[in-house]
This record gives sequence, C-alpha cells and structure tokens, in this order.
Amino acid sequence: MGGAFCKRNEQVIRPLYMEKINEDTGEVKQSHFDGLVTMALKGVQYADKEVITRIHEWRIEHQSERAA
Repeated sequence: MGGAFCKRNEQVIRPLYMEKINEDTGEVKQSHFDGLVTMALKGVQYADKEVITRIHEWRIEHQSERAA
C-alpha cells in the first residue's frame, strides 16, 4: 500500500467504492436520512484496474409459514 508515510492519492492499491443501485428500478439508492447517494465497498483498484471481490449482496427476507 506504500507504507505509513505514503500519501493517500499515491497509494497503488486502494479500496473501490461504487454506488448502490436498486435492481428493480435501476435507480441509484439514497440514504433515508439526508438523501445522499449510498456508496458500497465492491473490491479493490490497482493501477487503474478494478477488481470486483464482493459479488454477493445479502438481504434480509421474512421466511413464509411452513406448510404442515
């Protein structure tokens, strides 16, 4: 990463953040509190190359009643 005294804009490897997108509508997601665009960590960026390491997006769903 460049060591303790490396400036942030001189780092070779850096985290890659991208906007969260609603899969149903295709719109960019915004936070509920202040309306800012929601960013999510997706992978790493190395020498202008983007490597996506987080391919799954988890969500909480309610389980339906089990049939007896």
